[in-house]
Amino acid sequence: MVEINYTQLQVRLAETTSTFVNGCAPDLPPLYWISRDTELIAQVPEAEYADPESVAQQWRAALSLNDCEDSDHGTRTFAGTWKSRRVEVWYVTDRAKFEYRIQRSAS
Repeated sequence: MVEINYTQLQVRLAETTSTFVNGCAPDLPPLYWISRDTELIAQVPEAEYADPESVAQQWRAALSLNDCEDSDHGTRTFAGTWKSRRVEVWYVTDRAKFEYRIQRSAS
């Protein structure tokens, strides 16, 4: 019987997706992209970039994404459609609000 570790599969798919998408835009800061059904999503990690907003803005401009500010959740999202896929780049603007939202959704 073949055993497939779904978590490892998701990690490998995200790595491959990230390599591909970042390779399409070599002049932009690389992001970790995940692909789900009809969505392509990346979060700009605060730990890797001192100015996540600038990184997100660069990807927004390159992909012609719209500003979908989510200030109530402590995040800011840029989203749009590319070849029938929803594309989203987001980052945390308010860590306390973001953590609170995460805690509330977990309970």
